[in-house]
Amino acid sequence: MAAGIYKVGQGYWVRVMTATMIGVITLAAAAWMWSQMARLHERLPKVTWTVVVDSVPTSAAVGQTVTLLAKETGGKIGASIGTGVITQSTGKSIGLKDMNMTDRLTDATSAGAVEFAGGAAGAAPVRTLVTSTPRGLPVIEVGLLQGLVAGLVILIGAVIGYYATAVHQRFVDFLISTDGEMKKVNWSTVRDIRMSTTVVIFAAFMLAGSLFVVDFAFQWFFRAIGVLV
Repeated sequence: MAAGIYKVGQGYWVRVMTATMIGVITLAAAAWMWSQMARLHERLPKVTWTVVVDSVPTSAAVGQTVTLLAKETGGKIGASIGTGVITQSTGKSIGLKDMNMTDRLTDATSAGAVEFAGGAAGAAPVRTLVTSTPRGLPVIEVGLLQGLVAGLVILIGAVIGYYATAVHQRFVDFLISTDGEMKKVNWSTVRDIRMSTTVVIFAAFMLAGSLFVVDFAFQWFFRAIGVLV
């Protein structure tokens, strides 16, 4: 038994076409899951945030806790909505993790300013405005998530296709029987198909012409007796 295939060589084309159909369905399912994972990715919990501000004070350092302030109507800065720990500082952009929001329904996207602790002991906090909507990064990159899920779907489809067309004895016997019945079919020749097609086309034109003549005759008759104007 080659590679565990049941009844090797029997019902070849039916088994191949069945495996092909399973493959097409699997690829379609993988493509659908790929698009769905892009949507799911937006709903995943955000573990880190990138916040762009007017300026990053010199006192900012990795590991420092900062306070996020709410953006209210009219551009005013409101009360604290949570805190975060700086993971990186590049130019006017800072990365935050370990977000501790004061409201379950509030995330960093509603932040209008960031408040940093003063550089020296007792120094006043430094506040800087957020210049664009903070962007959260989920626990997994979207491309990696899509690749893993699509790959899993393809793997499952491949296993099902192989099991159905090569291992499962009852289903393979059914495919082999189907192949045997297909060989008993008396397939039409090219000449027969050409002649049948010609007859069908000719009959269609004849029927259309007959209906046109009958329709025209009825119109003439009803106009003659004054029913149609």
